[in-house]
Amino acid sequence: MQKSKHHLYTELLTKRIMFGDTEASAIQHELQRLEAGCAGEIKLKQTLSDYFLKRTIIFSIILNA
Repeated sequence: MQKSKHHLYTELLTKRIMFGDTEASAIQHELQRLEAGCAGEIKLKQTLSDYFLKRTIIFSIILNA
């Protein structure tokens, strides 16, 4: 899955920002939110592909019986 420009920008900011910076916490929270969203999308995509694969196999078995 491809990351958005906003996600890449936030990831880059997190790597370059100084630890004591006042915006560090907000940027880290934004990055965590974005990564959680990506992880959820990947999990959903995997679940749907598993579902369609299982459904195809079941229908093949039923039709060939």
